[in-house]
Amino acid sequence: MSGVVALGFLSACATSEGTNASTTASEDPSCHVIGKIEKWQIFDHRHVYVEGADGDSRFFLTTRSMCRAMPNARLVEIPNPQEPVCNSGSRIAFPDGERRKTCTLSRVEKVASVDEAMALFNARVHQ
Repeated sequence: MSGVVALGFLSACATSEGTNASTTASEDPSCHVIGKIEKWQIFDHRHVYVEGADGDSRFFLTTRSMCRAMPNARLVEIPNPQEPVCNSGSRIAFPDGERRKTCTLSRVEKVASVDEAMALFNARVHQ
């Protein structure tokens, strides 16, 4: 399933007290500022490719466990698209009417294209 929608992420990168999240994101290679998402493609209940509005931000995201809301998602949001999205603790939010379903990310990987994301998906899932 793919679509052109606004897609984003609830970011919850862990930082120590007194540490700025932006500083942590720049120092931590597992954190990325994805920004506003224009395109996405869901591979299964745990894996999704996202592409930012700038055309240069492409990521392959893996959730910690099966995310039942993902396959039928029509929209995914982040309160602040400039917040860093990190390997451990960031959440994807799937609004469903008045309810919001969320899933925790375990891996955020910068990729060059949807083809690279699909290759990673195939290598991990079909081992």
